[in-house]
Amino acid sequence: MVERVKKALLLGIGLGEVTKEKAEQIAARLLKKAEASDSEVKKFAMDILQKAEAKQKKVKQQTDKVVQSVLKQTEKELDRLTKLVKSLQQQPEKVVKKPKPKKK
Repeated sequence: MVERVKKALLLGIGLGEVTKEKAEQIAARLLKKAEASDSEVKKFAMDILQKAEAKQKKVKQQTDKVVQSVLKQTEKELDRLTKLVKSLQQQPEKVVKKPKPKKK
């Protein structure tokens, strides 16, 4: 029963921030119903906290990776556009004659 409660809670952690106090409260409430000892409650609370922190760290790493990729692509696009502008500036100006208005 205790293992089932643990698994259910760990599935529900998600990405929310879990404080040590909150983890202990959740663990105590759930494990009390499963007749767990105080040491089991404290151990479970620490497990909750560690797993939540690990998830947050993983999400941060993935987010940083995506941001770096976007920045790299943006930098490449900026370089390409800068080269294009310089190229256009070096071309001789082409005179474009405006069409004369038609007489009615």
